[in-house]
Amino acid sequence: MLDGVRVIALDLRGHGLSEHADSYGYLDYVSDLTWLLDGLDNPLVGRIAKSVLPSDLDAKELELIAERVIETVEGGWRFRWDRRVLAPEPVDPFAFLGRVRCPVHVIAGSESEVMPPDKAHRFADAIPGGTVEIVDGAGHHVELDAPELLAERIVG
Repeated sequence: MLDGVRVIALDLRGHGLSEHADSYGYLDYVSDLTWLLDGLDNPLVGRIAKSVLPSDLDAKELELIAERVIETVEGGWRFRWDRRVLAPEPVDPFAFLGRVRCPVHVIAGSESEVMPPDKAHRFADAIPGGTVEIVDGAGHHVELDAPELLAERIVG
């Protein structure tokens, strides 16, 4: 769906296939993102310096997701993601959102418990020129619930 678009997906520490870590602070995530962008020799580095409802996925998609989120351990299995990522130090994003200078379009699912519509609107409103789109029936993972719509927004 994204022919001709270079897509880079950051697997944040404690999520997906990344290893568990000792710390999940916001500065750790900033460091991880900067490391990724530096490794890509991406000009965005200079510019940066200035959640889940059931989805209608086929068996192949479900298997792929399972491979990424479940791992075997002695005596059974566990979710790969580290639940400690849900308890980072409190940070008020609204303290810096007003300084964002690039175009931002917030896309959130109407059924998301992580970024419900009221929070998505508040988030977008805090960014100069920010816009918001609520996807009916989607949960936290809009990329799973409405992949065509998300691809259209990225390309279009």
